[in-house]
Amino acid sequence: MIGSVCTPPGTILLECEPVEGFRHDGENENAVTARFRVDNLWGMHLRGDLLNQGGTYQSVPISGMSCAVFEIPPSNSVKISGMGAIPGWTDDNYPDDVHYSFRLIRTTLAVGN
Repeated sequence: MIGSVCTPPGTILLECEPVEGFRHDGENENAVTARFRVDNLWGMHLRGDLLNQGGTYQSVPISGMSCAVFEIPPSNSVKISGMGAIPGWTDDNYPDDVHYSFRLIRTTLAVGN
């Protein structure tokens, strides 16, 4: 997955439902799901408040994209979410804007047995 966060650092969460037969005998499939997380992603898209103050991508050294790679078990479904950090300063113009903008999600599918 490639994308950028509004206020770094960012986090990407992934949850999947593995195919039947993936779990070992005795595992309670209703109690445990397959979850993955990557933290500390620093690629940031330039915020509107920075642009309005004359900021550019060159003046913000962490601007750009970040990437997370997940290797998951064969699954029937996959849910992806992302988030950024809550700003650590009190005069932020968008204190609750903690989104992650996904630009590309690349998948490899296994077909057959």
